[in-house]
Amino acid sequence: MRLLTKTTILYLLLSLFVFSIGGIVALKFIRSEVEKETDYALRDNYRDARRAIKSGVPIKALNTRKVRIDSVPLSEVSDTTGTFSDTLGPHPFLDEMEPYRKFTITKVIKGKAYRMEFQENFLEQDDSYEVVVKIMTRLFLLLGIVLVTAMFLISRYMFKPFHETLRRIRAFNVTRTERYPFPKTSTREFRHLNEFIDQMMQQAQRDYRALKELSENASHEIQTPLAIARGKLEILSESESLSARQIDLIQTAQSSLARLSKTSEALLLLTRIENQALAPRQKTNISEIAERSLHTFEDLVALRGLTMTTDIEPDVHIAIDPSLCEILVGNLLKNAVRHNQDNGWIKLHLSSQQLIVENTGAPPSVPTDQLFNRFQTNSNGSRSLGLGLAIVKKICDVHNADLQYVYESGVHRLIVRF
Repeated sequence: MRLLTKTTILYLLLSLFVFSIGGIVALKFIRSEVEKETDYALRDNYRDARRAIKSGVPIKALNTRKVRIDSVPLSEVSDTTGTFSDTLGPHPFLDEMEPYRKFTITKVIKGKAYRMEFQENFLEQDDSYEVVVKIMTRLFLLLGIVLVTAMFLISRYMFKPFHETLRRIRAFNVTRTERYPFPKTSTREFRHLNEFIDQMMQQAQRDYRALKELSENASHEIQTPLAIARGKLEILSESESLSARQIDLIQTAQSSLARLSKTSEALLLLTRIENQALAPRQKTNISEIAERSLHTFEDLVALRGLTMTTDIEPDVHIAIDPSLCEILVGNLLKNAVRHNQDNGWIKLHLSSQQLIVENTGAPPSVPTDQLFNRFQTNSNGSRSLGLGLAIVKKICDVHNADLQYVYESGVHRLIVRF
């Protein structure tokens, strides 16, 4: 949900709360004012009746549906100040009762005592509630329309620098050297944000260049002494005076140097993949790459006595660098061969939606999701560097592909969904 939408909704909810409280207060205020005005009207009616009696108008002429004046013995009553009360009375047209406000008073006028009752229709609770609800609802709808319209129109102007900043961030590439100028804005918060992001981008580019130079230099400097050491060992192994023990030590050293060289190359490849420093993505025919990879592993598969079954859909193209695609398929097949069992089988299925490599083998010694970590190997494959699946995982992450490792009933299944 957009920030503006959330802000508008919060404002509307806050307005709804305020209008609800205001409606309750308004309802009480309206009823209080109506009651006060009704009492004033009843007192005015009393004063008019009193003046009429003084002027000689008979009380029968003054009695109506809302006025009742009775003559009472003077000895039984005395003047009162009058009292107000609420009562119910019949509706003049409807067959129902309605609320009335009543004023009762006893007065002595020209030596005669009169008991007077004056009634006036009073606003019903339901009616006053309905009026307040209608008013508040219309005001709230008007406020909502004005608020949403104003937010939409104002945001297009106020948030324009922010959206431009987001566009610059999405276009940022750490491998490039050019600057990403941000739009000028008079809003202080946006200006500070742009300054901070600009500093972070420059720092990221500097860190990337430093890391790239370090990894390339380290790889180059490591390979040179490794090549020299391997060459010296080759020369030493050709000596005729070596014992069987010495030859075994030389072979062990050569194996360790070869392993170190492969580890260095694999780590450099992982770094390049993480930094997306390889060639731009292009449509690559993964079907042809799968066929070539299968041909490469034919001898090793035959040596292990494995059975290979393939189901490759022709002309499957995905957006990936060709060299990374070769590494992806090659590492999956290498993993299936290395961690297989003698006389086992391998199945490869390729479609436009996914690539599946299945193979027989012993159960993994660690949870399958941990095998994607660097230097995490299965105990049954101790000769492995523990980087093959880590490289496959990184390639899938960079290209937004989903990688799953499932082991069921003695079958390892690696699934890559494009």
